[in-house]
Amino acid sequence: MKVCALTSILLLFTALFLGGGCAKKISNLEEGPSDGGQGGQEVPVQDPSEPPPADETEPDFELPAKITLQAQKSYRPSAWQDGIYSDIEDLKRDVQLKIALPASIEVISGNAGNHQLDVTIDEDLANVVCAYKGGADVSKPLKSSNSGQILKGQKYLFKSCSQGSVAGDLVTMDSRLRVSVKNGDSTETTVVRAAFAVASP
Repeated sequence: MKVCALTSILLLFTALFLGGGCAKKISNLEEGPSDGGQGGQEVPVQDPSEPPPADETEPDFELPAKITLQAQKSYRPSAWQDGIYSDIEDLKRDVQLKIALPASIEVISGNAGNHQLDVTIDEDLANVVCAYKGGADVSKPLKSSNSGQILKGQKYLFKSCSQGSVAGDLVTMDSRLRVSVKNGDSTETTVVRAAFAVASP
């Protein structure tokens, strides 16, 4: 009798131990990791058919090879239209433009006579002013009908700069470049086109 009772107790204990322990282990396996679900996160994979993300880096800045400005003066009544270069996109970068002073500036309409044209360059918070003079020997070649003087007056020739630069020198432009026809042969409106080569930094 005692043997049967002891056997029954052992069988009951074994059943409780195996049933509770195994069930707990199986339950843990079904629930997955207990680290907050991080172990089960999926890693995103880019679709090979999709284009790669665009490169958002700023493209390299390219200097203009040349700056061309047109300016004019009319006489009845007197009116000026200066040629101005002040490209914010170019000048706001940490790049200083260096321009070459031309030896002459072309007259594309009218005549320079023997009058003056100014080129003004903003350099290091100061203005550099370069004077050009019409190539003719008289003030109104068009009125005189002198073909030789008319030909000479088709250009403004370099004379001098306020800080000593000469034609062909490189001058640093910090903010603005201006061409102003101070005067010309008043027989017709004087129109000029000035070309400034830009040097590589």
